[in-house]
Amino acid sequence: MMDSAVGWCRALEAIGAIAVLYTCYKCIDAVSLWLLPTLPMTRYSRRPGGQAWALVTGASAGIGFGCAQELAARGFNVVILGHKAGELAEAKRIIEAEYPAAEVRVLLLNVITATTAEIEAALETISDLQLTVLVNV
Repeated sequence: MMDSAVGWCRALEAIGAIAVLYTCYKCIDAVSLWLLPTLPMTRYSRRPGGQAWALVTGASAGIGFGCAQELAARGFNVVILGHKAGELAEAKRIIEAEYPAAEVRVLLLNVITATTAEIEAALETISDLQLTVLVNV
């Protein structure tokens, strides 16, 4: 009887140790976001032969629009992709007004309903660009 009690105690100790290690791992993982060094965006922004471009999906509003604005502020030209023509036109107007040095291209495409031919045609319109950043929102 005593051996089984000792066995249970050891099993509970092991479970406790695993729980503590897992909790420590999760804490370090969460804190590492602020502790790790950041990489400068200039690493992606300049390429030989021209300025780099960033493709931002869902850029007509919300987080995608904010990412497109931030990339334009950091010297990128941006391709904003979305499926609502009016919102994309407004987003383009705002970005160009705030950052006149940035070139903005609009890619109107509903990727959920688009056919392969429509996707290939859309990609052809930006095939001349040096895309170095993709933000998929």
